[in-house]
Amino acid sequence: MFLLDVRNPGECEQKYIKDGCNIPLDELAARTAELPKDQEIVIYCRSGYRSSIAASLLRGQGFKEVTDLIAGIEGWEASGLEVEQEVVPT
Repeated sequence: MFLLDVRNPGECEQKYIKDGCNIPLDELAARTAELPKDQEIVIYCRSGYRSSIAASLLRGQGFKEVTDLIAGIEGWEASGLEVEQEVVPT
């Protein structure tokens, strides 16, 4: 499984799913060559809106195994699954 994070870089600095690859949604169409065609791609964003758009885009580009992570990283975290977090100095 290939985890694709379509959030903006600043969002990824706050928290992310380990081993995910970040390609912001607005760059995705130009960077599809970086994605594996032989693996399932699980796409996520903050809450699920951008990942839904990204999934449609990839399916339109011929990617067969594309899954949109419902509720995004917020849902992942709410389910008790682990996220990595950047420590922000206070």
